[in-house]
Amino acid sequence: MIQVARNVPNQYPAAWDPDGSAIYYVAPPNFMRVDVSTEGTFSFGQPTVLFTYSYDTGRRGEVGYDVHPDGDRFLSAERAVGTSGFGDFYIVTDWFEELVGNCRSSLAIHSSGRHIRASAHRDPKGIPIMKIISNVAPFICLIFTSLLLLPGLVSAQGVVESDTHRFTEIVPDVYHVTGTGSVYTMSNALVLVGESDVLVVDSHVTPAASEALLASLEVVSDQPVRYLVNSHYHFDHAHGNQSFPEGVDIIGHTFTRAKLSGAIGDVLEETTFRSFSDGVPNTVANLERQVAAETDPARKAVLEERYRVQRDYMMSIREVVPTPPNITLETEMTLYQDLASGSREVRLLHLGRAHTGGDIVIFLPEERLVFTGDMMLPGLAYMGDGHVDEWPATLEALKSLDFDVLLPGHGPPVRSKDVISNFQAYLTDLFQEITDLGTAVHCVTIERGWKEIDTVEDYEKAVKALKALEE
Repeated sequence: MIQVARNVPNQYPAAWDPDGSAIYYVAPPNFMRVDVSTEGTFSFGQPTVLFTYSYDTGRRGEVGYDVHPDGDRFLSAERAVGTSGFGDFYIVTDWFEELVGNCRSSLAIHSSGRHIRASAHRDPKGIPIMKIISNVAPFICLIFTSLLLLPGLVSAQGVVESDTHRFTEIVPDVYHVTGTGSVYTMSNALVLVGESDVLVVDSHVTPAASEALLASLEVVSDQPVRYLVNSHYHFDHAHGNQSFPEGVDIIGHTFTRAKLSGAIGDVLEETTFRSFSDGVPNTVANLERQVAAETDPARKAVLEERYRVQRDYMMSIREVVPTPPNITLETEMTLYQDLASGSREVRLLHLGRAHTGGDIVIFLPEERLVFTGDMMLPGLAYMGDGHVDEWPATLEALKSLDFDVLLPGHGPPVRSKDVISNFQAYLTDLFQEITDLGTAVHCVTIERGWKEIDTVEDYEKAVKALKALEE
């Protein structure tokens, strides 16, 4: 098994070679290639290290890459080591010949007080690989990424940072919040700043991550948090609930309350939680061994930082006490947040079952934006607890809302509703294929049977029915 990507901070998705012959991915500190074949059955070759993918893992470090459509070039953009701010991008043409003529591995240029570092590499097939490392403003970096990777990416008002969190201002006083990598956060959050209070959506993956978020709020507001909203019950969005101070009301769907209160199962024993958390000790142990074995100082520093983050994450998992919402809704709730210019309408909507049985979207009609949690992501969402047959209808209700910007629970903001339609089509096809497969009839039957679970008694009956089916 080759793990090429995970949906976690500072790990980046794999990319196909345009001709479909290979997959490229990052396995720090290396950039990797594995040949694949999709003729008949899927098969893959031995992973090959193309070049060392070294980068600054400082608290504000962020890395990304892309494969050019012509399949001949790679591009990555990152902050130069030791820098804290960003300036301009410098695009180098005929770069390979120029760089090779100057040095074998890298070229460092100092221009107008800004650092530029470019590295040229060739993979075993002779394909040149380029990295441009430049001191570029965060909002410029976002725009640059949108041009190369995500045409629907939203440009923002600005970005402010703490040591642990990056606050991207989508519209005035509305922030899409991501981690910088110094604390394991796993999910995005939404922060609405009002005249006298702050509303936060989602509390991250652990109490430590949530505490870091709360401490970071001072970079955007000195007002207290009044509400925490859970978009859904999953661990990476709600296991920081316990860190919010007494007096903060936690709002969620009735299903979210039932899950986090233990009325419907134990969330700490669910496959969704265990599948992500049980492997963390091994990850920490492996990183510890890699740190001990590494002799290169730069790579050792990278590994030490990754080890620290994962170790802290492991320790904080043990502190989780599932904390349910104390205010619930079934279909809709509207809040109003005081602003200097009036008030902000905040609509909390349960549009139907999708990613979980209790997804809530946060809709700001005046600002024309919506936060979707994991119900709608730029890519495929986790489906382990999903209602695949109902999900497309729920997304149709989402599309009916009048918004321009979609803020997901993972990944960057997007503007186009086309991503919703594409995901709807995928879900519809998936469910139909499952339904058509005779071997999956029992799975479909279970899914439809579990639709009616609304009470503890229903849950217990369903568990007994499932056990009987397994026997």
